[in-house]
Amino acid sequence: MSDGNINRQLLPHTPFHSGLATGRMQMKTRSEKAFREILDTHFSDLTPEERQNIITEFTQKLKV
Repeated sequence: MSDGNINRQLLPHTPFHSGLATGRMQMKTRSEKAFREILDTHFSDLTPEERQNIITEFTQKLKV
């Protein structure tokens, strides 16, 4: 019997579940776009290689 706490593993695979995944992807996309804009405006003196390394490191940290 449930004690009122929702375990997401017990939820059926429904549009609710896919909605959660969609929301996560949208937030990841928005955060990457915002990060790129900040790099462009505040760190315009970076070389393309340095910029790409920073972006790669940022996206890897988002996967954690």
